[in-house]
Amino acid sequence: MRKILKNFPQRKGFGILWMVVRQAGDLEYVEVWVIKGKTRYNLLFQKISPETTCS
Repeated sequence: MRKILKNFPQRKGFGILWMVVRQAGDLEYVEVWVIKGKTRYNLLFQKISPETTCS
């Protein structure tokens, strides 16, 4: 999952600044900070499929 979330922004021209997996009870989120030009973005993805694992 991390590889997918890392490759997608890079293909769109974004640089990856930081990526972390966060637990919130039974839910799992992946937070990604990216940059393009001088603008930074904070992306938050919720893991919704139990078959997908983050490593």
